[in-house]
Amino acid sequence: MNDFLKNFFTLNPQNKVSAYFAFIFGLSSIILTISVGIPQLVSLLKTKKTSKGVNFYTFWIFFTGVVGWAFIGSWDPNPAKMVAAAYANMVSAFIFSFTIFFSYKYSETTKIRKKAWLSLVISLFISGVITALAIWGIVEKKQMNKHLFDVCIVLFPMLTTLSFFPVALKSLEQKRFTGMSKGMLYTLLFINVAWLLYWISLAFNRNGLDSGIITSITWQTAALLIYLSQVILLIKNEHDDKKRTKIKI
Repeated sequence: MNDFLKNFFTLNPQNKVSAYFAFIFGLSSIILTISVGIPQLVSLLKTKKTSKGVNFYTFWIFFTGVVGWAFIGSWDPNPAKMVAAAYANMVSAFIFSFTIFFSYKYSETTKIRKKAWLSLVISLFISGVITALAIWGIVEKKQMNKHLFDVCIVLFPMLTTLSFFPVALKSLEQKRFTGMSKGMLYTLLFINVAWLLYWISLAFNRNGLDSGIITSITWQTAALLIYLSQVILLIKNEHDDKKRTKIKI
């Protein structure tokens, strides 16, 4: 494993086994994080219709969490920055900006459709500013205040974790999965599995837990449970739909 990969994934080369596991899970996490908005984006471009169950506030909260992760990873005051998380969320923020844009554009409500271009300008501007700050923080080895980090490491992971929680509760209450495409749901599930395994592997690799890793594992586990409940509900819905179809035939 070359020096670039060791630094990118903040690995300790002395612990080779855990380093390779952290690398594999870290790389998987980056690919999935970058593509988180793609399934929903593809669904929107294909159907040209925004689902009635979509909550726009949910998307904006999730987007805020994504750009926040880019800031956390690049300005991390710990000896080893969470660079992998920073770069992944930088790219993800730009892609998700277009997911938000087309969600507005293909809404059935005229008032919401009129806000499409404004949503794109705002989200791209925020993504650009955060990316510039993040790259500056990584290149110049900047670090945020420890107290600020303690707030950010709780706040932004909480936003990405709980952003879809109201939608999840509504789906469970109605016993019908809604609010996002099936592809996006599975992507979110696999993202949380991959990141959780990465943080655990990283803890073994570093021979210990710091505040960033502990908080990341906690929120990643909570998010995993939320999305897992939605996957179970989706599978149940599909099974029930097939059963009803057979009865009609």
